[in-house]
Amino acid sequence: MDRQRAGRSTLHAVQAVRFLAALLVVLYHANIFSVHHFPRPADSLSMMLTSIGRGGVHIFFVISGFIMMYANHRAFNTPGASLRFFRLRFIRIYPTYWIFLLAYLVSSSDLRAAFPRDVLDAIGVLALWPGLGDTVVSVAWTLSFEMYFYLVFGFALFLPRRAGLAMLAIVLILGIATGRVLGLNAASASGEALYGSELLLFLAGVGIGRAAQMPGFVRLVGSGSRPVILAGAATILLVLSPTVRATGLPPMVAFGPAAILLVIAAVAADLSGRVHRTILWFSSLGDSSYALYLSHILVMGLLNWAIVRVTDFLGLGVWGHIILLAALSVLLAHWFYLGVEKPMQTMLRRTIPGARSTPAPHL
Repeated sequence: MDRQRAGRSTLHAVQAVRFLAALLVVLYHANIFSVHHFPRPADSLSMMLTSIGRGGVHIFFVISGFIMMYANHRAFNTPGASLRFFRLRFIRIYPTYWIFLLAYLVSSSDLRAAFPRDVLDAIGVLALWPGLGDTVVSVAWTLSFEMYFYLVFGFALFLPRRAGLAMLAIVLILGIATGRVLGLNAASASGEALYGSELLLFLAGVGIGRAAQMPGFVRLVGSGSRPVILAGAATILLVLSPTVRATGLPPMVAFGPAAILLVIAAVAADLSGRVHRTILWFSSLGDSSYALYLSHILVMGLLNWAIVRVTDFLGLGVWGHIILLAALSVLLAHWFYLGVEKPMQTMLRRTIPGARSTPAPHL
């Protein structure tokens, strides 16, 4: 097999899986747009396959936990580590989110109705506060989960590693337990950020990041064809996820194990030092996955009318419609990353005090 040696600091396979996660979400939403023009039963093949896309969010959470631990494993209990971490996370998340927040507002047919009039609610939208993060940008509910995890992780850096990780686990698990005991019910998906069971996926990612620092990790899961076997098992679980969801089990059960196995496979492939050449190409698209995740609903909403006409003219059918929507979303997001997001990130890291000394890990 044609492979290329990869450096340990360049996580090409993880970046490729990040793109896969974003693409799954994009395909899921592209299918929703297609239903209006191509109505079909819920048990049709296209509906079943694209429903797998909901698992992309779970993959994101595991990757996020892994990256935070992998990039900061030496930062625990070191002076200024928490402040640097918060600065880097702020730079990575908020400027790009605010750009797309403005784009969603401008494209709204009713600007006044789109943004909360209450000052506190408006601040909550800007800050991705749980329960308000998805008010304008519907997919931003996941960012409320992310920001809560970053907040707890950042404070954990004040402590020695073992104590910090224990604190992180206790706080997140207590939040989940409290939500279950009190029967908390969120008005929106982002409201579950403080107690949703998906927080366990961040912990799983942190666990993978910690294990990856141990000498035996590569020998255990990275040798031979083991990464391929793990990725294959994850794929099977993802394909079976619609059946699992049909039984009434929560998304965490349907998608969580597959997300964990897929990230372990990617990390093992990277740390074993050998990745397939095609992974490098998808890795570059992984760089723009954050922009893709935030922008694709906007892009589809603006271009769907044109894609419908192209699809009808060429007789491409439902799959043609879905693929065209997804392809345009990917291309425009990557253009935005190269032309706007990447230069902006570089500039901010140079100008904001304390952000230049440490490279900012990807989301």
